[in-house]
This record gives sequence, C-alpha cells and structure tokens, in this order.
Amino acid sequence: MNVFPTLETLGKGEPADVDDPAIYLNPDDPSKSIVLTTLKSAGLVAYDLEGNEIQSISPPDTRYNNVDIVYDFKLGEEQVDLAVVSDRRNDNPVIYQIDPDTNRLTDITDPTVIDEDFSVFGVDNGSNTAYGLATYNSVVDGKSYVFTSQLNGNQIAQLELIDNGSGGVDAEVVRTLDVPGPETTVEGLVIDKETGELYAAQEDFGIFKYDAEVNGSNEATIVDSVDGGSGELEDDIEGLTMYYRDNGEGYLLASSQGSDSYAVYDREGNNDILGSFTIDDGNGIDGTQNTDGIDIIGRDLGGQFSEGLLVAQDGDNENDTTNLKFVSLQDLENGVDFIQLGTDEFDPRNPQPIDPDPDPDPDPDPILTPIPTPILTPIPILETPK
Repeated sequence: MNVFPTLETLGKGEPADVDDPAIYLNPDDPSKSIVLTTLKSAGLVAYDLEGNEIQSISPPDTRYNNVDIVYDFKLGEEQVDLAVVSDRRNDNPVIYQIDPDTNRLTDITDPTVIDEDFSVFGVDNGSNTAYGLATYNSVVDGKSYVFTSQLNGNQIAQLELIDNGSGGVDAEVVRTLDVPGPETTVEGLVIDKETGELYAAQEDFGIFKYDAEVNGSNEATIVDSVDGGSGELEDDIEGLTMYYRDNGEGYLLASSQGSDSYAVYDREGNNDILGSFTIDDGNGIDGTQNTDGIDIIGRDLGGQFSEGLLVAQDGDNENDTTNLKFVSLQDLENGVDFIQLGTDEFDPRNPQPIDPDPDPDPDPDPILTPIPTPILTPIPILETPK
C-alpha cells in the first residue's frame, strides 16, 4: 500500500543532514504550527506548514541528532513549551523555549547541562553519547522527562527537566534502562502519552517496550523483531511515532529503513502488526527512502492538513540531499485500508491516563460454591442375640 507526499522541504546537502522531525502544535492557531528537524552538525531548523524555512539555529561544536516537544512546562509562574534536542557531540540535552506568538526558539538550557563536566552516559567521545530522544509529561507524577538513547551502546537514560529558578531549565539523570539483545544502537524512541509506555527501536533487532514511569519496571517486552517477527521490519529500524485515536485506540508507526516502508502496529494490547505502507513518487514530488525520523499528529492544522499531518525524513532525496516529506492524513487513510482516523480528541497538552493493561473487574465478587447436602445412610438396627 502506498501514499504520496503532499509537499516537501528544500533539500539539504552536507553538512546539513536532515534527520529527526518533531511537529509543534501551536496553542493559539493550529494552522501556525511548525515542524522542527535536526540537521546534525548544522544544528536545527524550523518550517511552517508550507515547508518554508522560518528559523535556523547553528551552534558551533554541536551535533544535534533528535528532537521532541514538551508542552506546558512550568517555568517560574508561566507554562511554556519546549523543544529538546540530543547533542551527540557533547553527550547532553539542549533545551529551547518556543514562543507561540512568533514560533521562535530561544536556548534556555541551564549552563551546567552544557558544561563539559556534564555527561548523560559519562563519555564525551561522540561515539557512545546521547543519540535518540523522546519526551514525556508523566500522567502519574506530572513531571517532565526526556529519554535519550546511547549511540553504539545498550542504554537508555531518563532525565528529569527542572526549573533552575533563573529562567532556565536544568536536567538530571534519574534512571537508566538496559536494552537486551545484541548490542546495537537504539535511535527511534516514542512514549505513549496516555499509557506511559516507552517504545525503543534497536536498529538491527527490532522494537522493545518499557514502562516510562520513573518508578516503573525496567523489564523490556519485545514488540517485533527483524528475524522471526512479523516480516514487516528490515534493518535498520529507525524512527517511531504514535497516532492517537479515541478511547485508547490508535497506531504505533515504525520506519523500516531497509525496506523503505513504514510498519504499523495496533496501539493497544500486544501491539499486533497491521501491515505496512510506502511513500511513493507523486504530486510531482519524489517518495521517501532510507527514512530516519518520523512524526505524526492527528489534529486539524487547517488547509491540506485538516485531518492531521505525517512528516517523514527522506534520506535519499534528489541531487544527493536529504529533506522532509509532508503527507496529509486524509491521504494516508485513503491509501492505507487498515488505517482509520480518529476525531482529534487527543490533546497533547492534556493527555488522559489510560491503563495499558486494564483489568475488567479488579475486585470481582467471590464465586460461592454451594455446600453439597450430605447423603444420610440409615444405621442398621442390630438385633439382640437370643
């Protein structure tokens, strides 16, 4: 099954290597929402919904790998929105505040986080450092967290974001998860904002699922694998994203880079595989190949994206460049028969807690077994011997 791009961004050549996108939902006017993407050694760039570049950030001596959004972070007396990126070169997160009026980003990272003494994984060699990234506002404790994976390693660190009291945001490692299986890199990360489940794509193996709560279980569950799995994954397994339908339904999407396709899983239960699709040449735009990051949002963004938006990185764009392809969710639903859109009830600023493994009757009434009526056997009457 296939869909076609609605529009695309301008291709980027080295050193601006387009990698991981994140869709930011503007709180005042959804049609003014933006798409951010990392450019590795060239920093970070923001696009409007027409694919036009509106801001470029290029700090020296950095390598921005992945980006995600934090909504309504309490900073002083305000609720602010943040974009958080992983800096692979320096093994730390970098935190930007997003101004919803102008869509401009401002670096508000606490100086201690970008100091050379700070390190997520205890190394600063650029080879075993912060790589994949996803954010989570906990539905349990209300705190904001960042998960970042380790390049060429088997760990995922969970960091709490903290108001530093001076208009900036600090970060502290509060938990570390081990990824089982072969020691290959995890990059794709996504958290189900309502169930608190963390999904991690180990590039050469498959997809694992964890509890995203800081006091949750550290055990991993296999969702799917390259060998012996559903058959829809071909390494490398890259970007992950979550589409929310109503009542806990929806889809987990994974970029199967080796097959230039996107595997789709049921969001509920054991994440049953539903199938896969490709983004092919169409509408005068080339399709996608070797996709790294993906993101999706099921909100009315107006215009061509009134049903929502899928953004996918194209790792093999024309003229040896990389870029982003924007796909209308209405076109996605029309082109992929196992995908059904919701009613955009899910609000990323106010996710509602859902038990990922609900017990339909947590305190059932005891089953009463009737006590059988005893069978009475008459006692024989003994005659007195004569």
